[in-house]
Amino acid sequence: MLHRVSDKVKTCYSRAVAAREQALRTQDPAKRARLFKIEDNWISLAQSYQLTECLDDFGEEVRRFLKRPAKSDI
Repeated sequence: MLHRVSDKVKTCYSRAVAAREQALRTQDPAKRARLFKIEDNWISLAQSYQLTECLDDFGEEVRRFLKRPAKSDI
């Protein structure tokens, strides 16, 4: 099943892109390293949100499945 990407996830990836672009523009190696770390952190947060949302969706599917009557009950 395809999962719609939430606004939280989109925002995290957008901020990761912005951090990467800023890192690529800077000449200061220490600042560049910090910005790449910030990019990694935004990506990690986005992946965490995605995992949480997928687990929520899975839990909802399980709850729906358990509420259905068994075939022997029909």
